[in-house]
Amino acid sequence: MMKISVNWLKDYISFDTPINELADRLTMVGLEVENIVKTKPHFHHVVIGKIIQINKHPSAEKLNICRVDVGNAVLQIVCGAPNVSSGIKVPVAKIGAILGDQDPIEAKSIRGIQSEGMICSEKELQLGDDHSGILILNNSQFEIGDPFPSESGIEDSILEINVTPNRPDCLSYIGIAREVGVILGKKISLPNVSVHENNTLTADHISIEIQDIKACPRYCGRIVNHVRIAPSPTWLKNRLESIGIRSINNVVDITNYVLMETGHPLHGFDYERIQNKQIIIKKAKRGEIFTSLDDEKRELDSNDLLICDGKRGIALAGIMGGTNSEISNSTKNVFLESAYFNPMMIRQTAKRLGMSTEASQRFERGTDPNNTVYAINRAAQLISKIAGGRITKGIVDVYPKPINPSQIKLRLSRIPAILGIEIPQKKIHSILSKLDLQLKGKDPVQVTVPTFRPDLKQEIDLIEEIIRHYGYDKIKSKCTSILTLNDRQNQEYEFTENLRDIFVGMGFMETINISMLSKRQFALLDQQFTPVQIQNPLSPDTIFLRTSIIPNLLNTIRWNYNHSVNHLRIFEIGNIFSEKTHSLPDEHLVLSGAISGALRSKPFWAEKNQKVNFHHLKGIIENVLDRLHIRGSFFKHGEHPALNPEYTQLLYCKNKMIGIIGEMNHSTLQQWDIENDVFVFEFFLKNILHFSPQKTINRSITKYPPVKRDLAIVVDEHISVGSLQKLIYQVGGKKLISVELFDLYRGNQIAARKKSVAFTLTFLSPSRTLKEEEIEPSIFAILDALKKTYSASLRS
Repeated sequence: MMKISVNWLKDYISFDTPINELADRLTMVGLEVENIVKTKPHFHHVVIGKIIQINKHPSAEKLNICRVDVGNAVLQIVCGAPNVSSGIKVPVAKIGAILGDQDPIEAKSIRGIQSEGMICSEKELQLGDDHSGILILNNSQFEIGDPFPSESGIEDSILEINVTPNRPDCLSYIGIAREVGVILGKKISLPNVSVHENNTLTADHISIEIQDIKACPRYCGRIVNHVRIAPSPTWLKNRLESIGIRSINNVVDITNYVLMETGHPLHGFDYERIQNKQIIIKKAKRGEIFTSLDDEKRELDSNDLLICDGKRGIALAGIMGGTNSEISNSTKNVFLESAYFNPMMIRQTAKRLGMSTEASQRFERGTDPNNTVYAINRAAQLISKIAGGRITKGIVDVYPKPINPSQIKLRLSRIPAILGIEIPQKKIHSILSKLDLQLKGKDPVQVTVPTFRPDLKQEIDLIEEIIRHYGYDKIKSKCTSILTLNDRQNQEYEFTENLRDIFVGMGFMETINISMLSKRQFALLDQQFTPVQIQNPLSPDTIFLRTSIIPNLLNTIRWNYNHSVNHLRIFEIGNIFSEKTHSLPDEHLVLSGAISGALRSKPFWAEKNQKVNFHHLKGIIENVLDRLHIRGSFFKHGEHPALNPEYTQLLYCKNKMIGIIGEMNHSTLQQWDIENDVFVFEFFLKNILHFSPQKTINRSITKYPPVKRDLAIVVDEHISVGSLQKLIYQVGGKKLISVELFDLYRGNQIAARKKSVAFTLTFLSPSRTLKEEEIEPSIFAILDALKKTYSASLRS
């Protein structure tokens, strides 16, 4: 939220547009004015007067008799203020004036001398707390006899503007003035900055070193000597306090004033407290303690950026200074900092430490790296003027890799194609030029984007700027844009949407959970990924980023069981995380699901409701693989720390693992207070997508009948059915279209540690009815392969 004083704004652009109309027009260009606060004076019938003569009171040593010109009269006023002097302009409460909730001012006799009013102090006008003397008006614009405060800036309107995160330039008065200038068709007037330097070289008294130019691409510094720390003048106090910034002292207030004016944060250090007269910008040490200006001790991380002197940290870069170098009443010499910091680094530190300041809000959105010199010179100019400082010669400016304005080509033909309306070229050039964009060429126009507009990156951004100020309301409802649509498919998105449809069609419900786990729940996880620990967890239940979705599904199952929902089929598609290989954790998109309870969600009167088991889950997965047209997949026995070893299988496709299914072991379920059996699966979607054809080929149903043969074999107990099926497919030939298990027998008729497995083999030809002599070679080849590979024999 940016608070804009209209009186202050008029320093940069002159206008008489009604405030409500201006607020509406700002809102229409994307700067939403959420509120207008009108400030009113706390007094009535106070005018501007000029003291033209002073005489001592004959009966009171500390009182003076002042003759005050108020325009239409010269009043005699008795005043005891120590700072009263001839020739100054002052606020005068005439007879009948009302100050706050006091009684009206009356003419009265003070020690025998008639007083026809009162010369007011800052406190009496409720403009501040200073009542040590009368308020002296230095502004030459004050005219004798004019009502006070109509010319003093007290009557004001404050616009509360919601600035979107992509517009850091509008977190300043100059930025808002630039937008108002385009709206009203007027030029803005920037403050004329000129500094009067002495002969002392800044570089001889301070050295600056940047150890991490990625974190701090630019750092400027200069020194102002012999400053007088004192309360700020009334106009400066009023301006800052009108927008909610507390006045501290003249130097600190100036840095805050320039911050609001230019949008560029500055910081002032007590130069004498900078040890070794060095400034070093570097990363903090992990666990290092830094005491910020709010007297809070902050434990820093190795990713935090510190401004250090020769021995210690003196400021948390881009956020807040430290108590060990702050400006105090005893400060004589000031070192001014003006820098550009990496927005992401400032945001990470501010977020982790819970520190949101006026400076951090601007740095984390992106300040202008090429505005540092203007801002520091503006502050030095004001310190010299207000605090009497003497400015050293030159700026120490460390800028190893200058950031240059970007270039964008704007095709004029693209504008009506996108917007559906024609905009005069003269208007286009006017809008872009008033936004301080430099234009070159005719069509395409080469647009140079200044570094204070980091949001303008593409041609479409420039078109948005044009229509913002031309007016969205000028696009009629019947206008049609001509856009070339990009028909490139997002395969991952379409694949996951297809998966959702498949599982919902099979009676599953989709869940969405947070991506964080507690330390206790992490004990469940498969250790194939190194966990990522969150540095500032919201609670003990959100310490780690999840490396599996299964714990989230168990949380959902437990919640449903506690609410008497015992029959569940749920799934979730989301990211899991592993330890970062670069700056951020690695992400893996997975599909996880679980089934529990009864096979039917509602009981059927004609049959007993059966509970789900591992084979039901396996059948579901096989059905899904078939719907995805994945061929050549097979299951293989595996292990997982959270699954029952008897019912844990890994799913492979062409020798690459794509997922795991199994039954949760009871010890894990006890951690979640779940009594029913739970069967789960988890698959890596990138691997599945690799084996799923993106285009399916539809074939007509053959008119020839299939030929089926049953095959019962005896094999060792440890041989899996899946491996037998895989081998039968491999040697059965192209005409073998399915191998289905229909019987599994263990008993007295079979030798110990053996089992009988029976399959139905289906053969089919799309062009003719198969004959027996065509099938027999395939059957013999299958039996021979089974015998050689698994020592299988036909069951007699």
